[in-house]
Amino acid sequence: MRRLTLITSVVLALILAIYFIGIFVFWVVVDRGVAVHQRNVTRSLAEWREEYQSVSSHEDAVRTAEMLEYVQQYYVPSDGYRGTPESEAALQNQRQETVDAFVVALRGFTGKDFGADSAKWLEHLGSNQSK
Repeated sequence: MRRLTLITSVVLALILAIYFIGIFVFWVVVDRGVAVHQRNVTRSLAEWREEYQSVSSHEDAVRTAEMLEYVQQYYVPSDGYRGTPESEAALQNQRQETVDAFVVALRGFTGKDFGADSAKWLEHLGSNQSK
């Protein structure tokens, strides 16, 4: 009877160990995977900042206003998309820098200030085709 209890205890211990190892591996893989993806998204945001921060025509302004909306919604950390605190902070900082650059460019081109509200920028640009 003691031997059966010992075997049962060992089996239960092994099952628990496998369970917790599985959770740890899953956490590391998912957490690291999201962090890697967030670093890639951060690079994309930086590239888009460079590409769309120069507005010299009405078409450029419309594209920048459209990208303004897009970057504000592009892979925002939330439940189900959590990385490391460092990767999330870098992503959010780059997102803000990109949004700020777009707003400065749109402000400089139009002389108006609608902040980071892409809908207002697009409305203004739609009613102001002469620029």
